Order: sequence, then structure tokens, then C-alpha cells
Amino acid sequence: MNLLRHPLGLASMASLPLLLFATAFVLLAGVLLFAFRDINAMLEQAAEQKIPVLTQTTALVRECEWLRGMMFRLMQTDSELVREAIIITLKERIDDAGEMASRLEAIGLYKDKVESLKEQLSSLDGIADDVNTLITRWIILREQRQNQVKSLRSLSEELIALDVSGVEQLEAWKQGAYRILSLLLVLSTDLDVPYGLRVTSEMYEWVRNVRADLSRVPSTPHISGMVEAANHLYDKLILCAQGENGIIPSFKRQHAVSQQFAALTIRMDALSESIMIVAGQLMAQAKTDAEHARDGFSERVSGLSGLLYGFVVLVLAVIAATYLYLARHVIRPVIRLNNCMRLRTQGFSANIPYDGAWEIREMARSVFYFVSEIEHREHELRESHAGLEEQVATRTAELKRLSNRLLQAQEEERFKLAAELHDDIGATMGVIKFGIERALLMLDRPDAIKVQEPLNEAVDLVKGLARQLRRIQNELRPAHIDVGLLTSLEWFCKDYQGAYSHLRLDLAADVDENDIPMTLRIVLFRVIQESLNNIAKHSGATSVKIRLQKQGNTLKVSVTDNGVGFDITAAMGMQETGRGLKSMRERVELSGGTFIIRSKPNKGTQLTACWEN
Repeated sequence: MNLLRHPLGLASMASLPLLLFATAFVLLAGVLLFAFRDINAMLEQAAEQKIPVLTQTTALVRECEWLRGMMFRLMQTDSELVREAIIITLKERIDDAGEMASRLEAIGLYKDKVESLKEQLSSLDGIADDVNTLITRWIILREQRQNQVKSLRSLSEELIALDVSGVEQLEAWKQGAYRILSLLLVLSTDLDVPYGLRVTSEMYEWVRNVRADLSRVPSTPHISGMVEAANHLYDKLILCAQGENGIIPSFKRQHAVSQQFAALTIRMDALSESIMIVAGQLMAQAKTDAEHARDGFSERVSGLSGLLYGFVVLVLAVIAATYLYLARHVIRPVIRLNNCMRLRTQGFSANIPYDGAWEIREMARSVFYFVSEIEHREHELRESHAGLEEQVATRTAELKRLSNRLLQAQEEERFKLAAELHDDIGATMGVIKFGIERALLMLDRPDAIKVQEPLNEAVDLVKGLARQLRRIQNELRPAHIDVGLLTSLEWFCKDYQGAYSHLRLDLAADVDENDIPMTLRIVLFRVIQESLNNIAKHSGATSVKIRLQKQGNTLKVSVTDNGVGFDITAAMGMQETGRGLKSMRERVELSGGTFIIRSKPNKGTQLTACWEN
């Protein structure tokens, strides 16, 4: 009976649409099970035949393109190591292409094209062997040419060493021999055939002329040695030119190899083009068959589209109905509860709603309980916080009073110590100085020179000690601070400017003497004094600005320089500079003020101290 008085719970609300969705899904699954049996058969056929054929033909076309490129690269290389590597790789890839063709043949499709492709790949393998043979012959001929060039250079050196001066016929012979050597060197390079034939014809003509010049040499005893050497060089020259491994036969053999190479190039180009055409036809046929299979698959899939669309519409309708139902009984009550809690957190009064599903209502009751407890605790906390703030304010005021009294007592002790130094020790030092000076006057005789010298030194020491005592007295408490802070600052800045003439000091005081409390005057003086001392020691500045002003109830002093600046964190850790900065900060904060340092390397420094009345 208690359950009948409540609307459906969240579990029931979520179960009903899920049950409808599961029923529709089971019905759709039964229909799709029978529909996809036919599609599965088509996919199996495509997986067994069409897809492997398309894959193999695509790979075969790529392999044929690679083989064609590597054949041309093989014909262009002149390195034996590279050639051997290309030949090995080329044969392996030709075998791989043959295996691909065999796999296509095993599938049972496109038998004529596959057999033709295998025959052409076999022919390509033979062409690769022929190219390898020709390149080997070409390399041998090139090595022979290199040896022949060395022989020609040796003959040239012998010809230069042969001295035939004074014999006109031998001199003409030597010029002809030089010309033959030049023509042979030209033939030993890579020439086109027509130009090589012209060079050969010209060389034969020079050989005849040289032979004629040598035959006209008179046979006299004093030149018989020259004639014998010339004949020996002539025989070597003819052997180098026309011997079995001479330059002219090598040129002819090179010409023959070039012709064979050109013929192989034409044959290889035609065969590669034919292989590419057959492979392209195979790929086109495989694509056509795959497209037919795809079209059949698309026809069957389109038959299921209507059923799927209907299922989607049903699912959307169930989702929409579920959303509307949940929005009314779950989402909207939760949103109203959330808005109510937001208003209460902002300090507004709002009633907690109790509507929606019974779980939402129970949650609202729990929220109301927790909110009431939190508000009660907050009220107690505010009362406790107010009491603590009052105690903190009292302790803070007491600490400020104690700090001011501490500073005042410190300055009083400084004043007392400075007065004692001035009244007691200073007076005593004065009496000592005057007594020594009087003794010097009494001893102003020629025989008292030795006594006057240590007394003069004692007088100088007493004077230095007196100056040191005045400096300590001034540091403990400036003598003119009681006259007024502004007057003391002007005197100090004047002395500072005289000591550091390279610094331009600008003092601006926009405040009346009566506006500065007595307890802060010595603090202000010490802050400015310490700042200027640090600037002179560390900053390297050329300009310093001091500003003392009162803005409303705030007393503010700032010291700004254009020096090298510093890293604040690093400077606070240094012994000398950090001690001065910490001392200034402690003085300002103990007197109830705020101390701020602004500085960056190469951008100057600004020290600011503020006190609020």
C-alpha cells in the first residue's frame, strides 16, 4: 500500500525504455541474421578470390615499376660493387615478381595474361645478365685505357728526355711524335664515334709522316745513338697505338660495346613497357571484378537500409519519450533543487522544492537537513570569528605599541651613549690633546727634537681618535636630528654630495615637519642613510632621487637610483648587502610601516617605505 502512494521510481523509469529497446533489437537481430547470410557468402568469395587478386596485381605492378627503374640504374652505374649489389637485388625481385605471378596463376584467373607476364619476366632476367656482361667488358676496357694512358705518359717523358737538337730531320720527327701522343690521349677519352674516327684518320696520317721523317735521317756515326733511340721510341709508340691491346683496337671494341649496349637499352625499354602494359591490364581487370563484387554487395546492403532506418526511428522515438518522461520527473526537479541551493549559497532565501520522483524528494529532504546544519554551524563560526578578529586586533595594536616603545628605547640608549661619548670621553681626549700640545710648546728647544717627535705622533693619534668618536656619535644619533628631520636630511645630503661628487643627488620633501611623528623621524633618517650608503658602495649609479611626501593619511619615502640593479633574492642572501636591506626592512616594519624593494639587473633600484596614520 505504501508503494502505491508513490509514483514510479528511477529504476522503473529507466527499465521501461530499455525493455522496449531490447525487444526491438531482438526482432531486428533476427531479421538481420537471415539477411546477412547471403552477404557473408559474397564476402567469403571476395576474400578468397577478388581481394587476393587485387592485392597481388597491385603489388605486381609496383614490383614491375621498381624493376624498370632498377634496370636503367644498372645500365648507368660504373661502380663494380654497386653493380653487383644491383644485380643480386634485381634477380631477387624478378624471382619475387615471378612468385606473385605464380600465385595469381594458382587462383585460376587471367591465365593468358599471367603466362605472358611470366615469360616477359624471364626475358628481363636474361637482359639483366647481358647487361651485367656488357658492363663487365666496359669496366675491363676502361682499366685498359687507364693503363694505356700511363704508357703514353711514360713515352712522353722519354720523348722529352731525348735530345735531338742540331738534326733537322729528328726535330721534325719529334714534333710529329708529340702530335701522335696528343691524338692517342684524345682517343683514350670517352668520344662519340664520328669524332673518334676523324681522330684515328688524322693519327694514321701523322704516323706516315713520322716514318718518312725518320727514314730521311742521314746515317752518320755521331748521331747513330739518337737514331737508335728514336727508332726504339717509334716502335713503342706504334705498339701503344696499334697493338693488340692498343688504343685504336680498344676504341673499336668500346664502340662495339656501345652499340650492343644501345641495342640492349632499346630491347629492355620495349620489354619493360610490355611488362607494365600487361601488369596494368591485370590490375584493371582485377579492379573491374572487384567493382562488380562491390556493386552486388551494395545492392544487398541497400535492401537492409529501410529496415535499419525504421529501427533508428523507433530508437529515436523511445529515446525522446524516455527523455520527456525523465525531464518531467527527474531532470527538472533536480534543476530546481540545484537553483535553490545556488541562491542559498549566494545569501538569498529560497524554499527547497519537494516534487518529482520519490528518490528526488528524499534527496531534497536530506539536502534541507544538511543545509540547516550548515547554516547553524556558519552562524556559530561567524560569532567565533568575530571574537577572534577582535582579539587579533587588540594583540596587533599592543605589538605596535611595544615595537614603537622598543625603537624609542633603542634611540634613547643611542642618544645617551652618544652624549656620554661626547661629554666624558670627548672631554678627556680634549684635555689630553691640550696637555700634549702645551708640553710641545715647553719643549720647543733644539735639544728637545727627539721628545717632540713622539709627542707630535701622540697628538695626531688623539686627533684621529676624536674624529672617530665624532663619527661614532653621529652614527649612533645624528646631533642635528633634534633640530628637525628635514634640516638633518639637507645637512646629510650636502655632506654626502661632497663625499661622492660623481653622484647627482635630488632631495624633494613635500611634507611639513609637524606631519612627521617623532617616533618615525629617526627611522626615516636611518632608511635614507642606509640606502645612500648602499648606493655608493654597490650600485655604480650616477643619479639618485629622494622623495618624502604625504598622500592623505599615508607618509611615504622613496629612494631611486639608475645603477646596475640586482637580483633581490640573491642580494638578500649576501652578507653585507643583505644585512643592510634586512635592517631597513626591520626598522620600517617594527615602526608599523611597509617596506618594498623593486630592482632588476641593469634597470636601477627603488626602495619605498610607507606608514599609514
